[in-house]
Amino acid sequence: MRSVYMRRGTSFGAKAGMKRSIVALAALAAAGLAWPVAAPADMYDLRQSDNDIAVETGLTRFQYRETVGGSVLDSEKSYLPTVTLSGRILTDAQAPGLLQNLYLELHEQGAFGTANYVGSLQDGTPFDGSTSERILNFSARFGHGFEIGGNAMLVAFGDIGYRDWSRNLQGPGGYGEEYGNTEAMAGLLGQISPLPRLVLSLEGAGGLTFRSSMTAGAPFNATFDLGSEPTWRTGGRIGYAITKSLEITGSADYTRLKFGASRLVDTAVGPAFEPDSSTQETTVQLGLAYHFF
Repeated sequence: MRSVYMRRGTSFGAKAGMKRSIVALAALAAAGLAWPVAAPADMYDLRQSDNDIAVETGLTRFQYRETVGGSVLDSEKSYLPTVTLSGRILTDAQAPGLLQNLYLELHEQGAFGTANYVGSLQDGTPFDGSTSERILNFSARFGHGFEIGGNAMLVAFGDIGYRDWSRNLQGPGGYGEEYGNTEAMAGLLGQISPLPRLVLSLEGAGGLTFRSSMTAGAPFNATFDLGSEPTWRTGGRIGYAITKSLEITGSADYTRLKFGASRLVDTAVGPAFEPDSSTQETTVQLGLAYHFF
């Protein structure tokens, strides 16, 4: 959140290591989707993988920046420890009517840690410091699966979610902000079981953020309504069943979202506004899934 007279600048970048990880995982998933249908596997492993409860943990490469007229005012970036809990259901192909191949997924993710802050204090003094970060994501996905050959499936889905993000600048002159937004997306999920026990997935989705806001703590004590902006996500997943009930998983996801600038708001210390901003999150995780049938 910015007072109306403030300007500041910084650079914004990303580490190559995590990018290589997500590219490699996506390439492997894409190779699996191109595997001949005649491979020695069938729908059984895929359906097992889509009826599970999974826990994954890893790191999120978090990058955030605020801009006015193309100039960067401030930025934050870090690797944040991340935990994800999810549950999925794919109904039977012989179920009646619309219940056939119905895909449902619930997803909850938390990332916590400290980020490097480059910008300035509210009085305009250049400042490099740190912020404490807490990012919570909740989403529900509803879709319908279409079998392809004997070992692959394409799922068309809609996704509705809520994101809560708290950032607190540490040290003298620091203060806290809390962002909240709802998002709605539509996408496609491709899955294949090229070999017994192995399931590869690749997905992409796009949509909009809405009902977005930021609440600034003392000394501002004000809430700013933020503009609706596009958001999109892509990712891949690998699962290998070590027993009938247990599956080792690995996943990589990339999300990009934006918030539009707010109008000018009267705060406890005078008029202020929230500028345009963008966020990138690249998450790589490993985990364990339990098949419940």
